[in-house]
Amino acid sequence: MMVSRAPQNFAAASSTPAVRRRGFTLVEVAVMAAGVALLMGVAVSLSHSVRDRSSVELTRNILDQLERASGAYIRQHHQPPVITPVLGPAGDEVDESVILANALQNNREMLKVMQFTGSELPATVFDPGTGSSGRKTLRDAWGSPIVLVVGRTQRLGLSPDDRPYFVSAGPDRKFLTREDNLYGYEGVTVPADVP
Repeated sequence: MMVSRAPQNFAAASSTPAVRRRGFTLVEVAVMAAGVALLMGVAVSLSHSVRDRSSVELTRNILDQLERASGAYIRQHHQPPVITPVLGPAGDEVDESVILANALQNNREMLKVMQFTGSELPATVFDPGTGSSGRKTLRDAWGSPIVLVVGRTQRLGLSPDDRPYFVSAGPDRKFLTREDNLYGYEGVTVPADVP
């Protein structure tokens, strides 16, 4: 005669009750780490976007203020200031160090002319630091000098009505890459009596 045995339940036979372990499994930790990394990536991306937009807006505001001051200067003196051009007459300089040196000289001359002739420039547009030679310079949000372009300079951009205009080299800090340059004549309404 054969006796059948019932399956044994070791948990029931154990003298200690089953204990549920507290904590996270490795999979749960990995999923949470991936979620946190994803959220941080989105936050960093958004912060860069906001910072870039605010830098562009700050520089556009400075350019707007300079365009207005330049218009006042031209109305008062009936001509634009005579300053060092960023590019030579042929506009063929391609060495960025030469262009930057000319831009710094242009910037300093432009500030000096506009300050000492009574043109109103708000103090907020001046860089609190000093340039390499100890003179104040006017810089955009990326640290490049803002320059005044007088006359036709196709490599930097042409303004409507061939009037003088201000240029920021933009985020890449290179004047000859026009894709990211910011121009003072963009979005600025100049009174009709300004040539």
